[in-house]
Amino acid sequence: MDSAHPANAAAVPATRPDAPAHSPADIVLDLSQRVRSVVDDPERALNSIRVRPQAIEGVFETLDSRVCSESTIAEAIGSDPIFTCRLLRLTNSRFFDGDQRLVNVDQAVHRAGPTTIRALTGRVFSDSRTASDPPPGFIEHAHRAAKGCELMAARVDVPNGLAHVAGLIHDLGRALLAQAAPEDNRRLTEAFGEDTRDLRDHEVATFGISHDQLAGAATRQWGFPEEFCAAIERHHFIPPESTPLDQVVLGGHALAQLAEGDGDEVQLETTLQFAGVSSSEAAKLVAAID
Repeated sequence: MDSAHPANAAAVPATRPDAPAHSPADIVLDLSQRVRSVVDDPERALNSIRVRPQAIEGVFETLDSRVCSESTIAEAIGSDPIFTCRLLRLTNSRFFDGDQRLVNVDQAVHRAGPTTIRALTGRVFSDSRTASDPPPGFIEHAHRAAKGCELMAARVDVPNGLAHVAGLIHDLGRALLAQAAPEDNRRLTEAFGEDTRDLRDHEVATFGISHDQLAGAATRQWGFPEEFCAAIERHHFIPPESTPLDQVVLGGHALAQLAEGDGDEVQLETTLQFAGVSSSEAAKLVAAID
């Protein structure tokens, strides 16, 4: 029988072979569900991000040396924003009885102890075999922001270790969003920069949440101090009521962006003025970052 005969109409596909498999509404719903899964369970997304091999090797080498130095371990872990988050999440969890919430890598290493550090590093190594890389430029920006925050901390009453961690993980939300929607995240970053207000606004329009909001929500879930969570959550805006840590994060982030040539220079200069940095001082601090 002729396959084109009306009697065989049911055998003909309802859509062309090249037609999209899902409607636009289905795609939006799928994206929303994937982002929601990261918001609800940021730890799972965190564990799916690859930690730099140098950081893992540095910890194992120190643990296996004759003189096991906590400061050397902290330096290795503190060189990677994802490793730092995993350590601080662990040491602020119910597994430990400490009353103080930690955002200092040296203190977290001391609280955990060598046995727990070895177990954590082994888990990080195992996860990294199947993990995905953080977004392009994420590590480099984290290092510049950490340095910028350290420079700012020297100007106000904020401990250097706290400033380092705040700068290092302030953009954590970018890496978490990349786990939920890598292609959308890449497209937005290419169009609007790696850590700009324009990027933030388009993240909200695309995902329903921005990277700074997600970083604040995730660190709250993990038991970080509220002042710390709030400071990284608002690193794109000057809050009506600010703390010294706000000045450090906003100023350090602005210095990093100037060093990278990213962002609106007028906005960044306004931010630095809020942080107490003049134009002439900013040029010297930016040079110190690089």
